Amino acid sequence: MHIRCESDFYVSIESAEPSNEDVLVIVKARCPGFHGEIDTWIARDAWVGFCNQLAVLNEHRQGQATVESISPKELHLIVRSIDRLGHMGVEGELGYRGVHGETHLRFSTMAFDPSTLPQLLTEAREIAG
Repeated sequence: MHIRCESDFYVSIESAEPSNEDVLVIVKARCPGFHGEIDTWIARDAWVGFCNQLAVLNEHRQGQATVESISPKELHLIVRSIDRLGHMGVEGELGYRGVHGETHLRFSTMAFDPSTLPQLLTEAREIAG
């Protein structure tokens, strides 16, 4: 699932390994002044809920779809309408906890082409399996 934003900015989520249980994903983000990558687990029910929210967002072009990782502060992602005209944006937070402390990337709303929502929904559903 690749969300291309303005310039060369993006958020990318791909399945790290197939599973009938929770979903292990690799998340990459490139935003103004930073890029990062993490792998994190998302509860299957949470990912399916995110897919359902994306479907509603695709149909109505209003509202938002959110998903969070099982481990706190590793991933919080919001795909949402940014105005009443149906323009879309993505924002969120990536985090990593290691031996030397925590690192967090919070990125503010980056606009993307709303016509890509159907493809994003298809890709998100493929991750769910």
